[in-house]
Amino acid sequence: MASAGAGGFAMTYTPDDGGQMLDFFSQTPINKHIGGSPDFYPVEVDFGNERQVFHIGMASVAVPGIIKGLYSLHERYGSIPIKELFQPAIQNARAGVPIDEFQHIDMGLLERILKQDDSMKSVFFDDKGKRLKVGEKIRMPHLESFFDLLIHEGERGFYEGEISKIIDADSKQRGGYIRRIDLENYKSFWRKPIQIEAFNSNIYLPNGPSIGGALMVILLNEYEKKGNWIEAIKEIKTHYYDLSKVKQHMKRSYAEAGFQANEGPISKNGTSHFNILDRFGNAVSFSCSIGEGCGYFIPGTDQQLNNMLGESFLLPDGFHSWKENSRLHSMMTPTIVTDLKNQFKYSGGSGGAGRIPFMIAQVLDYLM
Repeated sequence: MASAGAGGFAMTYTPDDGGQMLDFFSQTPINKHIGGSPDFYPVEVDFGNERQVFHIGMASVAVPGIIKGLYSLHERYGSIPIKELFQPAIQNARAGVPIDEFQHIDMGLLERILKQDDSMKSVFFDDKGKRLKVGEKIRMPHLESFFDLLIHEGERGFYEGEISKIIDADSKQRGGYIRRIDLENYKSFWRKPIQIEAFNSNIYLPNGPSIGGALMVILLNEYEKKGNWIEAIKEIKTHYYDLSKVKQHMKRSYAEAGFQANEGPISKNGTSHFNILDRFGNAVSFSCSIGEGCGYFIPGTDQQLNNMLGESFLLPDGFHSWKENSRLHSMMTPTIVTDLKNQFKYSGGSGGAGRIPFMIAQVLDYLM
């Protein structure tokens, strides 16, 4: 659910800076006129108790931001050379990594997508087309050379160098929207986080273009009034589960948060999350997503691009109705909590699509 083709958000904490937000989420391409038929088609994913249709192909790809985000984090807070930081990942790329049970389940859910690119079938499946078993090693033969490119050329090697040329050429040939100019113009942004006081703590939440942080602010306010999670969640689902209403409420009741969000689709699927706390009290809460993946892996990298423009709930006015050159929105809610003296207490986040802010709010209630 994560790759160099992803986008996301990070909440950071240091004793000196407090909580900060980094936005490296996906951006729509600058131009949606490609002069031909878009490479865009449905695949059905069987979740057991339900089946869901997603759309993939090169025309489902939004501009990825995760590489820019990682380098932005390192530029501001990194103390170890980037070459050294890559070494554990390079060693894993050489040796392969045993598949765990959760990865095995994910590979089963996404099997039809992972089989779209012939070059990757031997990575995820055996010679009979069966997905690798739990405990078997997954090996990506080009990953080490991709890491080496990033070490020596940095983020420019991805957004302005050979990688962007490859993506541009394949997108043009296959009927995609993304072009080299989209990658060259992509920027990550440090933004002011939403900060509220709840549970006798300071809570730092992502600001727009994450919608999850604003929803959690409203949810915590409703919970304080009602004293009941079920009733608070019902209130949000009934009256605030709409971007325009969220914006109105935040402007009216929490103007100091400076919530910013343009009208646009909201990404909910495919989230990966991790947290890190170091011995110096620095923390990062990091969420990213490729959706389900578009089925295209950048040649020579073993990295799949996202399908953020291929999820129907993102585009209520129909596929390809997205606005050019604009940030997508997300329900991702990476969270940092400190005590009232601004000493670190908690870093958290989750996958879970539209359930993310509701889950994290209840976790905070339980922990704090």
